[in-house]
Amino acid sequence: MHDLINGPGAGSIPDTTSNPNCNRCHWTSDNNLRLFGQNPTQPLNLNMHHPISNTYPTAAQDPAFNTPPDTQKGWSDVKLDSGRVECISCHDPHDPSRGSFLRKSNSGSALCFTCHIK
Repeated sequence: MHDLINGPGAGSIPDTTSNPNCNRCHWTSDNNLRLFGQNPTQPLNLNMHHPISNTYPTAAQDPAFNTPPDTQKGWSDVKLDSGRVECISCHDPHDPSRGSFLRKSNSGSALCFTCHIK
């Protein structure tokens, strides 16, 4: 038998089933994550979005890209998922403080220039 080294702290897990904001994405009848466009009844149109699920190239592989400090996780404000560009690279679905749930301002293309040289 093994001893529990780092047990959970005191407190409780919040009841997300009663929070309408969380329920929009996390509590669906078919248990699938839902994505919303401008109209919540319509799915998000990804035709004009950045490609996803691509392995991010380092500057040594492609000089048109900046090399992140961590090639698996990315930057502190722009994330990679195991070295791949995904929706969460540019968007934080839990932070609506910037338009389109962007991880940082894209004023002057700042978000884009995190990864792209030009």
